[in-house]
Amino acid sequence: MEVATLGQQTLIQHWKQLKGKYPHAILLQAPVDSMHLATAVYMAAIATCQSPHPPCYQCACKAFIALQSPDIFLLFPATTKAWKEPEKLYESFFQAWQQTPFMNLALWSEYLKTESQSFLIPIESVRRLKEKIYYSPYHLPQKWVFIWYAERMNPQAANALLKLLEEPPKDTFFILTTEDSSALLPTILSRCQRFIMQPIPKNALQQYFSQVSWCDSTQATSLAKVVDTPAQGYQLLHSKQLEAIQTFLPQWLQYLQQQQWQALQSLLYQWSHSSKTALTFLLLHLAKQFRQCLHAALNFCSLPKDTPLSTLAHSRYVPLLQETLEKLNEGIYLLNRNSNMELWLWNFSLWFKRCLNS
Repeated sequence: MEVATLGQQTLIQHWKQLKGKYPHAILLQAPVDSMHLATAVYMAAIATCQSPHPPCYQCACKAFIALQSPDIFLLFPATTKAWKEPEKLYESFFQAWQQTPFMNLALWSEYLKTESQSFLIPIESVRRLKEKIYYSPYHLPQKWVFIWYAERMNPQAANALLKLLEEPPKDTFFILTTEDSSALLPTILSRCQRFIMQPIPKNALQQYFSQVSWCDSTQATSLAKVVDTPAQGYQLLHSKQLEAIQTFLPQWLQYLQQQQWQALQSLLYQWSHSSKTALTFLLLHLAKQFRQCLHAALNFCSLPKDTPLSTLAHSRYVPLLQETLEKLNEGIYLLNRNSNMELWLWNFSLWFKRCLNS
C-alpha cells in the first residue's frame, strides 16, 4: 500500500484530473504528523509520469523514489548548527527519507538527535535554491521544489521565497507542505493553490500497519486505535509503550476511585520518567479518550458501556470534560518545554479526583 495515498484518494483523483494544468505553486495543508512530504512527492510523480496510469516509476517519474535529481529541490527545517554543513545534512535527510518515507518532524529530530523546537528553514537554503533554480531542467520535464514544513521558514527565508513565487522560473513547480497555514505569510498563501489532506480513516491505517515489516497483525489493530498517522505508529511501536498506554486510563481511574495513592504515585513516576515520545502519546491518547467521552455527553455519538469513561458520558459532566481537555493540552505544552511532568501528572490527578468528588 502506497503510504502517500492513505486517506487521500479524493485529493489524488482531483490532482490527476488537472492533466497538465497544474498550478505553479501549491500549498498542501495537512493534519499534524501526517505524511505530507510523501503525498507531495507522489503528486509530483503523477505530474511527471508518461504512463496512462501514473505514477509507474519506470519512466522519468522514477526520480521521485530517491528524491535525488538535479531537477528536484528540497527545503526542510533543521538546526542552525546542522545547516552549517548542508551537504552532510542533505545526506542525512535522504537516508532518513529512505527508512521512513512517512517521516514527520519528530522522527526527523530523533534522527538528528536534536530537539525540534529550534528547527528552522534558514535564508541560506533559499539562497542556494536561487543559485540553481533558473537553469533549464536536466532530466525531468519540469523542476520541482518541495518545501517541507513551510511554516518553519524564518522571516528572511519566507520573504526570499515570496519573490520566487511572484516571478517563478520557467518550468518550475513549488509544493509547500504545512501543518499550520496560519503561520505563513498571507502573501505566500495568496500565491498558492491550496490542497487539503484528510485525516486517515482507522481501517486504512490498520490495513497499512498490517502490511509493513515493522508491525505484526496484532499490533496493527491496537496501534490503529491509539494513533492517527503512520509516523505516530512507528514512533509509538519503537517506544515499546503501546500496551502500557492502552492500560493506563483504567488503572489511573481505579487508583483514584479506590484512593490507592502509593500505586498511583508509582504509576505516575514510571510515566514521568519514560521517554518524551511515549509520554506525548500517552497525553494525546488520554485527550482522545476524553474528547470521545465529551462528544458522547453532548449526544454527538455513543460510547460502549465497557469503556473506562462511560460513566462520565452524561451532560452534567460536560464542564469537567471540557476542563480536562484544556488541562491535557496544557500538559502537552509543558512537556514540550521540559517541565517537571511528575509534578504535573500528580497535580492533574488530584485535581480530577477533587472534581469527581464535588
